[in-house]
Amino acid sequence: MPNNDPIEYDIAILQNVYDSLKSGGKFLLTVLSVLERIKETTSEDIMKGSFVPHAMTFFEEIETPNGKSFL
Repeated sequence: MPNNDPIEYDIAILQNVYDSLKSGGKFLLTVLSVLERIKETTSEDIMKGSFVPHAMTFFEEIETPNGKSFL
């Protein structure tokens, strides 16, 4: 998977889905509306780097039950 380019990342995901489908298979994709989340974003979110407006990218730290954190 590509690392930093959100377009390449999304294309790679869709390519993997396409490669996994049987011939003539169907795929249903739903997309969460990011508009509500953008409206709730503060200047502080931008300053601390949890939201990058020009890339429309959010970064969150998620802790798993075993204590590992991911961004």
